[in-house]
Amino acid sequence: MATGILKPWVVSLCLCLAFSSLAFAADAPPAGLSVAKAGPTGEVSSLASANEVRVVFSDPMVALGRIPEVVQAPYFKIVPPVPGSFRWSGTKVLIFTPAKGTTLPFGTKYSVTIDAAAASVDGKKLAAPYVFSFTTPTVKLLNTDWYRQDGRYDSPAVIILRFNQAVRPEDVAQHALLEYSSHEKDFTEPTLPKEGLEKLKALDPKAQEDFQAKLGKTLLAVKAKGPIEFSLAQDWRKKRYPPSPDMVVLITKTAPPPDSWIKVRIDKGLKGLQGPEAPPKVQTYTIQAEPAFFVSGVRCTSGCDPEDTNFITFHGSVKKRAYLLAEALFGDADVRQVLKVNEYQGAVYFNKEAFESLLWHLAAVAAIDATADPARPAGDVPGAIRSAFEVIQTLCKAEAQSGYQVEKLKTALEA
Repeated sequence: MATGILKPWVVSLCLCLAFSSLAFAADAPPAGLSVAKAGPTGEVSSLASANEVRVVFSDPMVALGRIPEVVQAPYFKIVPPVPGSFRWSGTKVLIFTPAKGTTLPFGTKYSVTIDAAAASVDGKKLAAPYVFSFTTPTVKLLNTDWYRQDGRYDSPAVIILRFNQAVRPEDVAQHALLEYSSHEKDFTEPTLPKEGLEKLKALDPKAQEDFQAKLGKTLLAVKAKGPIEFSLAQDWRKKRYPPSPDMVVLITKTAPPPDSWIKVRIDKGLKGLQGPEAPPKVQTYTIQAEPAFFVSGVRCTSGCDPEDTNFITFHGSVKKRAYLLAEALFGDADVRQVLKVNEYQGAVYFNKEAFESLLWHLAAVAAIDATADPARPAGDVPGAIRSAFEVIQTLCKAEAQSGYQVEKLKTALEA
């Protein structure tokens, strides 16, 4: 029997199957509608990030060229309710915008539901409701500044905490912890040079003993651990730190010793004044007290040219001095305005040009002060100017690594 010729009944069966398949395909419902993506989700970095809620559908939801002026989206629900309006971007992207004059509160979680009743222009529907949520910014510690209450090394520390939103000082006091943080690996122990030790003994027999006693106290401060008692400050330098709803001022019960480090911890329970949501993690910030007063080096110790400058280096690295200056600059409300400090997506930025201009103005002022001080010996002027420029150069190097973020600048100075 020839295999190349099909029997009539086989041809008929194939045709029937083919037409049946076409009929089935024509009668099958279209594939379901889906939400390709939606946002924002999670905790947003700023209130501005929640100015729009976007939902991207898989299929056109409106006919191109036939979008109504007033868009209705009854399948979109947001809880807690927010007054606002809708618009379409193209035919697939639905955008909800809060009503003009409506600002979402901080620390609030919003749940958005796209109901299964949502349908595309060709009748496709969601298989189930699509739900997502976002949270407006919870309490964030933006920066910390401090000073000695009486300007002396043995007076309590006044600590200024600035947050991203209004907070109750009593709540901050309840959720804050101050504790000493040991930092032995970051400390270079001062020593007495052997060549000068005998001369020192001849001048003052107790000098070495006094040096060791002071060094011992400093090492205790460097190794210190444990909590520090504090309270809310009632009085502080209000001209420099004007009272503000987003600022809280603490004062230690005792005087933190020079060369100690104070870690500020804000736990996860702190809530702002506007919403019930709290930060998802503990926040920390380390304050470095001023270095203890030691001489760490002298440029020339014997056979020195009396006409030449002899530099004296004091304990506390250039980086540490630069760090303390950065703390002072970014902790001052007026200077922050000059530097155009702003928050964007959870990070605090400064303006490059303003920062560099301020640094060189400070360098010029330091040079003028060094030369204009009648009590300063002429031979000390070059060293004073050089010391100031070293700090400025160190800050410039840190700026280049910072991406113009305040915290990254400080981290570069701590490295």
